Amino acid sequence: MILGGVTEIYTDIISLSALMLLREAGVQADYGQVVPFIQNRDQTGWCPVEAMCYNETSAEAIFPLIEGFITKIRLAKQL
Repeated sequence: MILGGVTEIYTDIISLSALMLLREAGVQADYGQVVPFIQNRDQTGWCPVEAMCYNETSAEAIFPLIEGFITKIRLAKQL
């Protein structure tokens, strides 16, 4: 969202780290609930993307991580 130039977003749920990143980038974020982290699909731990990006402090650092994650998923589906 940041790299795409979005200036405002709304989400039902957002992690605290994502909210801080958006605010630092000047993106107005409205939300229903802030959580410490986004859970994985079966709610047994962290979402893999959330965990992978947690310690990063810029959209520029996060983008290639997410891009690589999506590429791995796409390649796995092709097998």
